[in-house]
Amino acid sequence: MGLDAHNGGHYVATGRRRGIGQLLADAVEAIGLTGVTLIGVLGLIIMIYITYKRYNNPALEVKYS
Repeated sequence: MGLDAHNGGHYVATGRRRGIGQLLADAVEAIGLTGVTLIGVLGLIIMIYITYKRYNNPALEVKYS
């Protein structure tokens, strides 16, 4: 889908949930391949940061006696 948008093609969604698929396809066409890549990298950085933060400050252990 992203490569088609980059090459100038237009994706047409079909099936039961074509509205959501078409919305996603239109968003990909609007922001382009670079925008999609930047959003993915940003999401990855956020997930790594949250994991790192949780690793350095683990949840308290509750001990029942």
